[in-house]
Amino acid sequence: MRYIWSQPALKSAWYLGLLGILIFMIFNAKRKQRVVPIIKPLQNLTVDFTKTIGNLYYQEGDHTNIIDKKIIYFLEKIRTDYLLDTSKLDDDFITKLHYKTGKDEKDIRDVVQLINDHRNSYHGSLEEDLIKINTAIEKILH
Repeated sequence: MRYIWSQPALKSAWYLGLLGILIFMIFNAKRKQRVVPIIKPLQNLTVDFTKTIGNLYYQEGDHTNIIDKKIIYFLEKIRTDYLLDTSKLDDDFITKLHYKTGKDEKDIRDVVQLINDHRNSYHGSLEEDLIKINTAIEKILH
């Protein structure tokens, strides 16, 4: 330190370094003390929208349309999650879905039977059919 104090250039460099460290500490401390605002996460409005649309269809009494949409959703989920072809709902499809999902083969047969019955029927579906198809689909998906 004696040598640094004895040389005028080193002495001013020493003061300049101390001043730089002091300024750095002041500005750095200011940034760390800033309060981070709490941002509330956005609400999931998709679920509310889906419930509203579902209730609208249900109140309207258009059970055939609801069943069609449930079947479309179910088959799309099978295509995307398990990469199975859903154009033919036959015994081969049932076996492949059973192996990929691990669900009971009887439950899968019930769903396929209900879907085929609905597609082949020409009369308006009742609320009971909607409940049957919905519970059968829920057994497979969950």
